[in-house]
Amino acid sequence: EKIHTLADVKKWFPLRGKDANRIPYPEELKGSGISEEITIVCIISPEGQALNPVIENLQNKQLALPAIRHLALARFQPPQLDGQRIYLQQKIKLFCSEDPEFGKKPAAK
Repeated sequence: EKIHTLADVKKWFPLRGKDANRIPYPEELKGSGISEEITIVCIISPEGQALNPVIENLQNKQLALPAIRHLALARFQPPQLDGQRIYLQQKIKLFCSEDPEFGKKPAAK
């Protein structure tokens, strides 16, 4: 089947859930001060699952497995084009930090 891009659908299909883009902080890194924004390219299936994840940028290799695990368990809004569910390539940003504010957009004033 064809894999579509955002150019085809012109709509973002987000992760579901509260703070869905935040990776649980690995126990072995607590107190290390490591914080990172991780970019992963994957295919979102018609059922809303992430398939074939590829990490685009990662400074702290200790976060690779937690990022892939988080994405594997995540669910997305199923992508659609003209009312039909499709496969969609999408770039996802995940955040990992002990700081709960890391990666959050500043509140609008």
